[in-house]
Formats: sequence, C-alpha cells, structure tokens
Amino acid sequence: MGGRKIIKQVFSFLLWYFPVLLVKLIGSTVTRPEIGGWYRDLIKAPWTPPSWVFSPVWIILYLLITIAVWLVYQTNTTKKKHVIAYVLFFSQLLFNGFWSFLFFYFHLIGWALLDLILLVVLVLMTTIHFFHINKIAGVFFTLYFVWIFYALSLNCYIWMYN
Repeated sequence: MGGRKIIKQVFSFLLWYFPVLLVKLIGSTVTRPEIGGWYRDLIKAPWTPPSWVFSPVWIILYLLITIAVWLVYQTNTTKKKHVIAYVLFFSQLLFNGFWSFLFFYFHLIGWALLDLILLVVLVLMTTIHFFHINKIAGVFFTLYFVWIFYALSLNCYIWMYN
C-alpha cells in the first residue's frame, strides 16, 4: 500500500472517530463529577462492576464502534445500505451521548432508562445492518450491544431501587 493511500485511510478513520470522540468527551465531562457523589450513593445492582471498570471498557468500545463504521465505509456496497448504516450509526451515537446527560447531569434515572431501551434497539438494528455489509463490523458492534444490554440491566436496577 502506498504512502498516500495509508494517509487517506488514516485521515478517513480519524474523520469517523471525531464524532465518537466528541460523544466520549462530552459524556465523561458530565459523568466524572457525579461518580464520587450522587452516583456513589445510589443503590446499585449486585452485579455492578467497580467504577474504575467503566472508563477502559468505554475507551475500547468507542474504538471498536469507530473501526466498525470505518470498515462499513471502506466496504463496497450499495449507496442505500451505506446511508442506512450511517443513519443508524449516528442515531445510536446521539442516544448514547444523551444518556450521560439524562442519568448523570440531570439525575433523571427513568428517562435515562427509556433512552437506554431505545439505544439497545438502535444498536441491535445497527449491528444487524453492519453484519450485512461487513462481518467484522458486525462482530465489533455485537460487543457494544452486549455492553449496552448489560448497562440497561444496571440502569433498570437503579431505577427500581432508588
């Protein structure tokens, strides 16, 4: 692969990573101040991991979903399939970012749960669609789906017991 092609690929990957990074940074900005106070005092599910687990998991997942959408972008398919993939990807990313505000900033646990239910549906739809375009992208989104579904169980428990 020529140097110019590598630069184009890296640049295209970074373009896909930018909105994901933006959601990550904004989400962590509203989340971080609440971890030691409001969140710490909530009644949480017995299967809740320690708080330090969330950051590395999200870093990995955000990288994986970026690779997934970038692989879809790189895959030769119909324009219609690409458009649907991008609409689904950005829709789930929007709901992902919204959740941090609803849960951590506004402390609206029930609304955050509703957001998460919609996010699970969108991530499932995105996963299925990505599988039809690129199998590796589908696998990466499957990992994200599993984590989102797990997060749904945590949010649901918090909503029921707080």
